[in-house]
Amino acid sequence: PAINTVQAKEIEKVETVEEIIRRVAGDFPEVETLVKIAFCESSFDRLAENKESSAKGVFQILDMHKLSAVERFNVETSTRWAVEKATKDGFKAWNASKHCWGK
Repeated sequence: PAINTVQAKEIEKVETVEEIIRRVAGDFPEVETLVKIAFCESSFDRLAENKESSAKGVFQILDMHKLSAVERFNVETSTRWAVEKATKDGFKAWNASKHCWGK
């Protein structure tokens, strides 16, 4: 069946992973770097899993960071974590992909 106007408006409300990262990061001054990291780490795939490590989610967060898999696969939760991590430690947690996102 055809999509009606109400359904079409609902579809328009769906945010992309990049839009979620930008919204959650808010006024974090390095939001552009976070967006680049997410693209380099996962191609914005919220369900990305590294077969050679414990890294999961958009930001490829490792088990050692004590987030559950559900938290790492959740773009909002993982973005909040990434902002906190970057604020505290800079971007060294993502040094493995720096060749892609670095300045």
